[in-house]
Amino acid sequence: MPFRLPAKCQGQEEDDVAAEGGGWIDGQAIRRFAHSVAVFIAGDANIFFPALVALASVEEHNPRRFRKFICFDKSGLTADMIRLMARYDIEFVDANAVPTYESVKRLVPMKEGKWPPEIMLNWALPEYFATLGYDYSVKMDYDVLCINPFTDFEMFTTGQILFSALYSKGSTFVPAAASRTIESRTGFRCTFERAINAGVAVFDNRLAADYRFFERYAALYALLVEQCPELPTLEQVALAIIAANLGQGFLPLDSRYNHRIRQLRTVQDFTTDIIIIHYLTRHKPWRPMTIRDVRKLTGADIPVLPFYRSIWLDFASKIEGFHRYCNERPYSSTEVLCLALAVFKEQNRIKDAARQAEPPTVLKRLIGGA
Repeated sequence: MPFRLPAKCQGQEEDDVAAEGGGWIDGQAIRRFAHSVAVFIAGDANIFFPALVALASVEEHNPRRFRKFICFDKSGLTADMIRLMARYDIEFVDANAVPTYESVKRLVPMKEGKWPPEIMLNWALPEYFATLGYDYSVKMDYDVLCINPFTDFEMFTTGQILFSALYSKGSTFVPAAASRTIESRTGFRCTFERAINAGVAVFDNRLAADYRFFERYAALYALLVEQCPELPTLEQVALAIIAANLGQGFLPLDSRYNHRIRQLRTVQDFTTDIIIIHYLTRHKPWRPMTIRDVRKLTGADIPVLPFYRSIWLDFASKIEGFHRYCNERPYSSTEVLCLALAVFKEQNRIKDAARQAEPPTVLKRLIGGA
């Protein structure tokens, strides 16, 4: 479905809603619409600079189309952070202002130990933004980068879709005994639907509030921790279960808005096939990477990851504060060549090792004949 104006912006004069590239709408209507969408990133204070870069990249490619927010506990806020957010027209939300923050802090962190409890603010904020008058919100992880303009979000139009996120590989497998307990206590059926990757999620804030999204999410997540704590990424398991139970209230997100680095083979044209890059894995672009890491990534069949890093570093280096918050630097042409050579050599080494492990051709014929 092509992009359409929300109901509150429809009925404007035709000249005021002239179509602009990719389905966005120009003029007074889009200016009014921009103030109804909050794009936010939430966590603890450690997310600050990557989150600043992510939101600045959204503004770079979608000027004046969204209001942008970073949310964490104000105890981690510094004067420099305040100045930089003002510089890039980003607003700060003190987590303590979110009514459900105490409930967020009571949730048990996921077993992986990679994420602070505050990441659960992501699922409380749509209802908070509803109280501030925002119709929609776009939740993003801090490790994303926008590289092209947004074209359309179908769910900005219907008034029937509560949230949208990316379907991923895998299923929401929950042991049968835990499934029965969860269904009896929450009403959620733990169906074996597809998994969810929540790097980017879009919410209708009013519907989220009417549904009491965070209350339901928190209850389901707490039961998953209690009943099957061994499952990985329980945050996303809970989201997948809710999505499966929403039926038509959930819309799979276009993969262009959450492009994971492992999906390069699906890309034909960077100018159209990717809108937001999601920097999964522990190899974040603001952290050091060695040639040994490059070899390991090549062996894991993701040799392009070092080159995706360069996209983030090139953009981030133009953001004020880069040299204070990030020890990495953009690659020079020589460094890019060295990376490419390291990948090439490792690929050749892997091929040579595979050939040496194969039985000789004559022996293979004998084995086949036997």
